[in-house]
Amino acid sequence: MSKQNMMIIGLGLIGSSLAVCIKKEHPDVFLYGWDHEKTSKIAKENKIVDQIPQDFAEAAKKVMLSY
Repeated sequence: MSKQNMMIIGLGLIGSSLAVCIKKEHPDVFLYGWDHEKTSKIAKENKIVDQIPQDFAEAAKKVMLSY
């Protein structure tokens, strides 16, 4: 089975908390995060998400193809 991709849109209090819980319970999941530039940078630096995509649509396709 290939690694599952997920994307969280909005990395504020709720989105980042959700990401932390997902990473804790499912460390094999690859998490994309999407938010304003400053918030996204903080989430990536703190390893809350694995990647901040350059292109929203491409990331969404990757997530959909992983199911």
